[in-house]
Amino acid sequence: MKNFKKLSLVAIIFILLLIQTRCIGTFSFTEAVYNFNKSVFNKFEGKHVFLVFCILPAYEIAIISDIVRVNVVEFWTGNNLRTMHPRQVETQKLVSK
Repeated sequence: MKNFKKLSLVAIIFILLLIQTRCIGTFSFTEAVYNFNKSVFNKFEGKHVFLVFCILPAYEIAIISDIVRVNVVEFWTGNNLRTMHPRQVETQKLVSK
């Protein structure tokens, strides 16, 4: 009975490893959070934004949501959830200072 339990546990782990192999995506949501932090012009404000993102688990939430949802969907469908759809049009606005 012990051998059967060990064998079934090994089989389950092996099957899970086969299912989950190379399910690595672009981590686009985490990259968006990181790029928002980099977009702060003043280095002192950037440091404060970074600390706030660390205290409030912004990076952790972004990484977990990428791992659990975004990368899995991207892996199985081949489409990134953060990219534009074929019928969407990119527009640019001219802002004067």
